[in-house]
Formats: sequence, C-alpha cells, structure tokens
Amino acid sequence: MRLKLRFPDTTEIVTITGSDETDSSITLQDLIDKFPQKLGSASIKTGFPPKLVNTSDPTATLFTLGIKNGEQLVIELKSFEKPQNPAVKPVTEANKLEEKLNQGSLASGGRKSSPVLTKKLASQNDTALSGSRVSKPSAPIKTKFTSQVQKTQAPESSIPNVSDDLIQVKCGSYGYLRLRVMEDDNSCLFRAVGYTVLKDLDSMFALRDAVRNAILNNPDVYSDAILGKKREIYMSWICQENSWGGAIELEILAKHFGLTICSLDISTLRQDMFNPGQDRFVIIAYSGIHYDAVALSKTEFDSGRPEDDQTIFEGDMKGMEVLEALGELGKKLKNKHYYTDTAKFSIRCNACGTPLTGEKEATKHAMATGHTDFGEY
Repeated sequence: MRLKLRFPDTTEIVTITGSDETDSSITLQDLIDKFPQKLGSASIKTGFPPKLVNTSDPTATLFTLGIKNGEQLVIELKSFEKPQNPAVKPVTEANKLEEKLNQGSLASGGRKSSPVLTKKLASQNDTALSGSRVSKPSAPIKTKFTSQVQKTQAPESSIPNVSDDLIQVKCGSYGYLRLRVMEDDNSCLFRAVGYTVLKDLDSMFALRDAVRNAILNNPDVYSDAILGKKREIYMSWICQENSWGGAIELEILAKHFGLTICSLDISTLRQDMFNPGQDRFVIIAYSGIHYDAVALSKTEFDSGRPEDDQTIFEGDMKGMEVLEALGELGKKLKNKHYYTDTAKFSIRCNACGTPLTGEKEATKHAMATGHTDFGEY
C-alpha cells in the first residue's frame, strides 16, 4: 500500500506491506511504525473534506478505518503543553478577544462568515434576474430527510450503496474528473455551489441570504405561484439551515455569479443547465436527495487540497471535453447506484409513522399534516 503523508512541514510517500503481504492486513500500528516519533502523538485525517481517523486502536486495519491504497493522510501533530485547570482560565488579551468573538458568533446565530465570500457577493448584481422566468421545479422534498444508509454511516459519506473509494474518470490529457462529496447536512446544494464557485465549504449561510435577496428584489419573477408558498414564508424558510435547496436556488445562484451551473442527474444521466449560455460553468451532481461537487484534478493521485481542483470551466474545447467526461462519470456513479429514485422509494413519516411511497406522497402528507421529518426504510 502506498500512502502520501502530509505533515505540517513536509510531505512523505510511504509503502507499507501487511503481515500476509496484502493491503487488508495492514494495521494502524504498521503505519505508526514508519514515523513513530511523529505519528505516535498525532491526529490523522483522510478523505475530502478531511475527516478525523479513529486512532484509539492501533491494531485496527487501515481498511476498516477507511484508508485505502493511494490516499493522502493529513497529519496534525499534537502539542504536549502542561494542562491547565479548565475552571481557572488565565486572563490575557488573547482570551478577551476570543470571548468577544464567541459572543459575536452567538449573537449572529452561530453563522460562519467569509471575508472573500462577502466581497464577492457584494460585487454581484442582485437585479440581474429581472428579465427572466424559471419554471416550477421538480425539486427534492424540502424537509428533514434521513435515509436508512444515513443511520449507519458518517454524515459526510451517507449516500446510498457507495464505498469511500475515490470516484473519478479520465478527462483526456487534462487530468481526472472526480466527485467531491459534500457533507450531508441539508445544506449540500449550497456547499456544492460554494465549493465550485468560491472554494468555500462554509459559505451556505451567505448563499442562502443571496437567494433570499434575489427573491425579495424580484417579486414578479419569484411569485407565490412559482415558489409554491407565500414569498415571505419562503424567504424565511430558505434561510433556515435545515431547508433543502432545489432548482429555484440553482437558477438564482447561477445568475448571481454570472455563470452556468451544470447539474448532473445521476439517475437519468441528464445534464441540466441553469442560466445556460454563459462563458463559464461549474458542475454539481444530484443523487435524488443529495448534491455533490465535481472537480478536475491534474493527477490521478488525489492531493486533497482544494487549490489543486479546477472547478470553473470555460466554454472551450477543454470545457467540452470536461462535459464528455462528466457523462462517463455519471455512468460510473449510476452503476454504483449512487442515487435514490425519489418517485418510488419507500419512506415513513418520523412524526406519525405513516408509510409513504415517493416524493409526491411525502409532499402531500407534509402539506396536509405539517410533518417534515421523513426516513427511508
């Protein structure tokens, strides 16, 4: 097994052989033995975005920990400062500043802001939508939804019947087009758009605000009939962190940033273009209940660094080849059953236990009862 270890000050590529000369027998201790002084007191992260690896059991195999051949591991060294009594925190200028910042985050509802994002959003024209219409979308159920798989997997990888293997396809001479899995937290659409446009995984609150402002400034375009509910209710609802986004949000965000958002529907392999005809485009993938980002990387070996991903493409020959590769990526995802058939899947209302079939029945039930918490079974 070959692994790339990224330490704070250097990068190392190591080869590890298991006790029976197979990757499946390699343990965490085998990895630690390669750099005992560093790894013995470090935290290890893997995947994209990087997730913490449970290092409590050194006899656990790397395979069971989700570490596979060719992966990059991010190593964060732990400091061994003398612990202080947590009840007696020394009063310093730094602590005073930290306390003020914490108070500020609580006052704003805990939202994370990005200076880069704020600058970019401020430069956009919120009235650019005034001359266009969008059709009422066949969007996912805009409720809290938990699939059966989500009950057994970590939130970042809770997509039906897919392993944690890197999902990618060759894109001519340009590199590899690969899926970047977004956190499954009801903000996956906003995270996917934020990553592809801004390389910011935590821009969802600002993007929700951008959607709200576009609806507020364009009452003729986004009427009650288009939104499916009163405008004031919808604007309040879309700013809530547990509200799903759909076609309306994609159309607004595409026009907001002045580009095309290409959404790959994995179940049908259809490529939907929101705000088509622009000079630039980004790509996201839709599984039926979840959105992920799609990026182009030059090398087959995944660096795990956002700066190595190209996510904005031009409408040139390279862009056309990227879209062709996207079709192949879609086929690969569909073969892995990386989608949920929202018309036929079996779900249950977690509030009253009513069994339902498909999105339409769930939507009808939600409108009749006000229940918005559903689970797949």
